[in-house]
Amino acid sequence: RREQRREERSHADSSRHQDDSALSQNNDADNSRHRDDSAFSQNIEADFKTSPIKSLTEKMMPVSPENNPQNQVDLDEAERLKSVGNTYMQNKEYEQAIASYTAALKLSPAGSQSHIYYSNRAAALLSMKRFEEAVLDSERSLALKSDYGKAHSRLGLAHFLLGNYRRAIEAYTV
Repeated sequence: RREQRREERSHADSSRHQDDSALSQNNDADNSRHRDDSAFSQNIEADFKTSPIKSLTEKMMPVSPENNPQNQVDLDEAERLKSVGNTYMQNKEYEQAIASYTAALKLSPAGSQSHIYYSNRAAALLSMKRFEEAVLDSERSLALKSDYGKAHSRLGLAHFLLGNYRRAIEAYTV
């Protein structure tokens, strides 16, 4: 029995050694591939930096918000228009409110506050009983900021007023 156990241990040790050797070879191959991928990436980057496509690409790319002073002016004006729209809402001048929110959206269609402009316009549309349009603006707002509570409530109200009760419940329970 002792002899049999020795043979089993010897066989197990041999198998472990083979597994370790195979693992080492796999790691060597992975490291080699990684070096090749890294070199390839560096070559592509170097080629792109000297490529005429780079200058064309840069011309087509929009200026980043940090480097575009006009962007801040547009955002400030959009916020001013939102405030004007809010005043119109308080005075129940819904058409003017819609026009103000629409103007804000033209200046900032996907900015950090655009979800509010869409949701506020949805509120004005609800007040004018334009429920289908209110659904669209609420959904646009949620596409920009999925956790914006006012947009969910306005979407739910619009669906409710359209008789889409199941969708209204879904809008309120999300």
